[in-house]
Order: sequence, then structure tokens, then C-alpha cells
Amino acid sequence: MEEGHRAGMTVQAHSTTPESLRLEIEAGADLLQHGDITGPIPMPEETLSVIASHKLPCAALLTTRRFLAWNEAHMPEPLRHRQSGQERNDRRLIAPAHLCS
Repeated sequence: MEEGHRAGMTVQAHSTTPESLRLEIEAGADLLQHGDITGPIPMPEETLSVIASHKLPCAALLTTRRFLAWNEAHMPEPLRHRQSGQERNDRRLIAPAHLCS
């Protein structure tokens, strides 16, 4: 992060767990790639609050109800479980209660 910022670059980071998401935020990432993917563990409320208060962009691949139904019917358990957690995190990330003024 430091080297990228020193070079005047926007630094992006990719995470797949609550811990890696926390670490990339603490390190100073400018853009969170797939920050909504935290595996079977929901994104901690404190992390969500930091993302909202710092207005950190969080690139997310949002899903439709139709896809979630297909996912539930066809995907193997590990992926099915991850997708439902991601969908909950997406809803929380865009909920009005977390928008900053």
C-alpha cells in the first residue's frame, strides 16, 4: 500500500475473509475488491461502519433473486453458503442506515 501511494497510485486489495478485509482497510486500501465476500462469517458491524464512514468504494458482484434460487438448487454446499453470506453483506453495504451524509 505504501509503495503504491508513494507512487501516486490508487491501491486496490482483494479479500475473502473478515480478517483480510480488516487488514486491507487498516493498511490503507483505496478500493476494496470483493469486500462483500467474507466466507461463511458475516462482515463485522465495526468493519461495515469503517467502510461507510470512510466512504471506501467496495467493488461487488451483486446477484439477483433468480441467481440465488439457482445457486441454492445447483451449487455445492461450500459455494452455496458463501453466496448467501455475500448476499447478506451486499444488502448491509447498501442499506440506508450505513450511508454517510
